This record gives sequence, C-alpha cells and structure tokens, in this order.
Amino acid sequence: MLKIRILGVRWIWGKSTGAWTWDLAVRAAGLNAALQNLGHQVEDVGTSNVKIAEEQHFGDRHAKYLKEISETCQDVAHRTYQTLEAGYLPLSLGGDHSIAIGTIAGVSKFYRGRHQSVGVFGSMRTRT
Repeated sequence: MLKIRILGVRWIWGKSTGAWTWDLAVRAAGLNAALQNLGHQVEDVGTSNVKIAEEQHFGDRHAKYLKEISETCQDVAHRTYQTLEAGYLPLSLGGDHSIAIGTIAGVSKFYRGRHQSVGVFGSMRTRT
C-alpha cells in the first residue's frame, strides 16, 4: 500500500486554455476512488491557488509571466517536499508539463538532503 497525496496545480501560464482545469477533470473521472480501490491510502489536498493571468502584466515579451511562473514552480516544489517529508508519495496534477519543474525540484531537494540521488524518465511528443 502506498500513501499518496494528490497535489493539484492550476497552471494558467501556458498556451492551452483548458490546462488550468485538467486536475478537476481527472478527479471527476474518479482518480481518488481508483487509487483507493487498488488499496492505496489517498489524501487529496486540493489545488494550489495561482494568480489570474489576465490580471498580471506579462513582462518581457520573450519571457512572459516569468515572475509568476517562478512563484508557482517554487510553490509546487515546497508542497512536493512537504509531502515527501510527511511520508506520502506526491502525485502532481496539472494540465501543463511545466509543473514538472517544481515537482522535480521538490523531489530532488528531499532526496539530496538524504544523500540519495533521483532520476527522471520522460517522453516528448513532437508534431510533424
């Protein structure tokens, strides 16, 4: 049995307008119940609050919303680290691959403090 903590991330800084509701869709599809049916303990701590893009100045046109993206990634990293500290496996839900920045940073900090290393597997889809 795993202890899993679900961390929703309302990511609105990318190009996809539907990305910010993805965590809700996965929950509505029954993620929590499915994990529990597999015998896992699940704690869903909800979704992080992020600033509303339309209320922010995008900043440099070559690095739009850099400050807000950095703050969101730092929040995700902190929540991920706290989750591991509490003995849970973090499951970050968001609609944009960018949440990986904070998730990986939080995991890395946790294991680095224990003198252990981590690895990341990923895939990238290209369009032709």
